[in-house]
Amino acid sequence: MEKPKKIILLLGPGESSRYLYHALKDEFNISAVAIEQQSSRLGLVKRRIKKLGILKVVGQLLFMFMIPPFLGSISKQRIGTLKQYYSFDEQNIPKHLVHRLPSVNSVSALIFLKEQNPDLVIISGTRVISQQILEATSAV
Repeated sequence: MEKPKKIILLLGPGESSRYLYHALKDEFNISAVAIEQQSSRLGLVKRRIKKLGILKVVGQLLFMFMIPPFLGSISKQRIGTLKQYYSFDEQNIPKHLVHRLPSVNSVSALIFLKEQNPDLVIISGTRVISQQILEATSAV
């Protein structure tokens, strides 16, 4: 199987996006990196209440405020060990490759994908992607 000629990354915000870019950049031709903005937490809560109801969202919020901080505190040393062992590159992605998107499902994301016309799209850390965006390109 021949290597894809044009690869773009469609990423969420955060350090894992930088790690992924640097892990792939030397072996693959990454043409562009689209990073969606972090969604407003208040807006997210409002949408979830409307969709799921207040009781479910209160349960989700309790989980969100209790479990991740606890897990983060007990896994901090292990994460540091992994970063060192695998030599994670924490540098920013080169600015000339980065395209900022308000959302992975926005009109600007649709236009970006159509303009780029990639052979392969690698997705990591984004919100759930709409069918319209998934069908915007013939890339695998």
